[in-house]
Amino acid sequence: MRKYLPFVFLAVAVMVLLPYTASAAETSLVAGRHFEIGTVGVVADGAELVVTYTITEPGWCIGLTHLYVGDTAPVKGAPGQFPYHGDAGCAQSFEFRVPLTTGAPFVAAHAEVDRTDGKGETAWGTGTDRLRGGWGTYFRVIISVPE
Repeated sequence: MRKYLPFVFLAVAVMVLLPYTASAAETSLVAGRHFEIGTVGVVADGAELVVTYTITEPGWCIGLTHLYVGDTAPVKGAPGQFPYHGDAGCAQSFEFRVPLTTGAPFVAAHAEVDRTDGKGETAWGTGTDRLRGGWGTYFRVIISVPE
């Protein structure tokens, strides 16, 4: 076993020192539980995780945004308590760049979106797990180390 120990240390050092990369992970951005209006894209860029909200349906725009990225699953479904906030005004796209601290972060993406008729909706990036206290969801992104 001792003869393999240097290789184990080398493998761990390579994993820590190499930047994380990922092919773009993408999920639907759903407004009012029923309207698929865009996407939430997630990709690693060096030591940062880039999360991009994009509107693909005409007649919608992004207002306030709330983002959770963490090593553990989000505990509460209140987007106002998420660590990252932004105001896109009324844009078709909005991007967050957050420190990448794990190879498998949990992500919950929320936005307040507006329609051209003036009605607002809440929107969530579609996830595999439901948050407590609402219809919001979160998902996990697996980041791969380059070969």
